[in-house]
Parts: sequence; structure tokens; C-alpha cells
Amino acid sequence: MSLGAYRINKLEIEHERISSFSLWNDEELVSFFDINESGITDVHVDLIEMALEQLNLNEDIRESLKADIEFAKNKGQTYVSYITF
Repeated sequence: MSLGAYRINKLEIEHERISSFSLWNDEELVSFFDINESGITDVHVDLIEMALEQLNLNEDIRESLKADIEFAKNKGQTYVSYITF
């Protein structure tokens, strides 16, 4: 099978003004999500729910992740897309 690679001429990304978590300060969560570079990362809602259950997260991050889950579910998605930079 042959798949083509296509140049992107225009990509518009709309994101929240406040981050859900920090790549520098929340190392345990970043490791749990296996995020190792900047870019766009999709994290499955089940994995986010596991993080909420298993990791010792501060209340601000917990609330942000819960809001992210709710956002995804309201859109009928099973994942949350994060842009990291």
C-alpha cells in the first residue's frame, strides 16, 4: 500500500488561554501521558481518567483535566487533543 504525504498550506488551531498542565512542572503527568516533544498530542479520555485516579495531582490540574474530559465527551470524542510548546 502506498500513502502520500501532503504539505499543509494552512493550519488553524484554537486552544484555551490557560494550560491544562505544565510540561516542566508536572513531570509525573507528562510521563504518564508519554509526551516527550512539543506538537499536537491526542490523549485518550480513559488515560486521563486513570491519571486522575492514580496520580497525586494538585486540585487545579485535577479540575482542568476534568474539564478536558467533559469537553471531549460533549463533542463525542474519546480523546483530548493538546498542543504543547
